[in-house]
Amino acid sequence: MHLHRIAAKHNSAETVSKIMQTFQNDCVSIQPGKEVIILALRRIATLAAIVFVLLRPVASTADDAKSSLSVSEARDLLAQNIHDDAVYASWTKIRCLSFDVEDVTDSFIDFGIHEIHGGGCPGDPLTSPIVDRFRVMRASHAILWFDLPDDEYIDYKIFKARRKK
Repeated sequence: MHLHRIAAKHNSAETVSKIMQTFQNDCVSIQPGKEVIILALRRIATLAAIVFVLLRPVASTADDAKSSLSVSEARDLLAQNIHDDAVYASWTKIRCLSFDVEDVTDSFIDFGIHEIHGGGCPGDPLTSPIVDRFRVMRASHAILWFDLPDDEYIDYKIFKARRKK
C-alpha cells in the first residue's frame, strides 16, 4: 500500500488516519509485535520489484549492444566467410577484393565487394568494378546476398550453393 500517494490524493487527515489504522490492523492481525518486520519486508519486496522492472530493460539493451556487430566486425565476418568458402577463388584472391560499406542502419550493414586492380592484382587500375553486394544483419550476424535479377536479398547459403554450380 502506497500511503504517500493515497494521502496526497485524498489530502484529508481523517482519511489518512483511517488508512493508517487499517494498515496497522493488517500488521497486527498477522502476528502481534511483528508490525515493523512486516512493514520492512513489504518495503523490501516492493523495492526489489521496482529494481527488477527498471533494470530489466537496461540489461536487455546491454546484451543487445554486446551482440550487435560494429561495421568493422560485420566486414570481418563477411570477408572471413568469403575467404573460408573460397567463393571467388576460381578467378581472384581475397586480397584483390575490397569490402566497401554502402549503407548502415541499426539492424544491418550493406557492403559492396569491388575488384582491386593494380598492386599485384590484375585489371585496369583506373577501374574498380562491383562483384557482389551483401547485407550483414547486426543482431543475428546473418549474411544475405543481393540477387540482382530478383532485386532481393537472399540467404548466404543459397548464394554459396549457386556459386558452386
